Amino acid sequence: MSTSASARRDDRTTNRPFAWVQSGQYSKAHSLFVRGRRFTTIAVMCSTGVVALRIVEGAATREIFTSFFYDEVVRWAWQVPKLQVYSEQRSVVVFDNCAIHSKDDLEGACEVNGLQCLFLPPYSPIYNPIEKLFEVIKRWIQNNRGLVCRMPPADAIHAAFASVTPTACANRIRAVYMYDTPPM
Repeated sequence: MSTSASARRDDRTTNRPFAWVQSGQYSKAHSLFVRGRRFTTIAVMCSTGVVALRIVEGAATREIFTSFFYDEVVRWAWQVPKLQVYSEQRSVVVFDNCAIHSKDDLEGACEVNGLQCLFLPPYSPIYNPIEKLFEVIKRWIQNNRGLVCRMPPADAIHAAFASVTPTACANRIRAVYMYDTPPM
């Protein structure tokens, strides 16, 4: 099973929303904030880890996502002997209801290459394991903000994804699909 989604990062990612204060008082922090550059991450994960990653400055368009899909996901069909639906690793590709996921184009490409598409219903990130992984990535960025602030943003995102273990990916998939079944 493979899952694909995108996440955004900008300079607000490293800010802490909480602080320790005396009971009954509010925490106050003043900082100058400039939005800065914004990055979109398109990633594919499976039970063996994050297998494809593309970082785009600004928002990802349908063309960018489709190019990523053909470059990374469809390439698997040529590397692995003809995949049978539900019988091999990476034979099911999960898409959320993002506007850049063109159902017609993606379904056709998956069908031709022996992959099964699963399009999730609107507003259902709980059924997409990579959304749980993005939580881990954002937490890593916040916990390592001293390091992240000294790195170029794209390098910081790569470092965050490099910290993800295959076990973490397999656990995210297991947690979503062991107890919840996405409606079809």
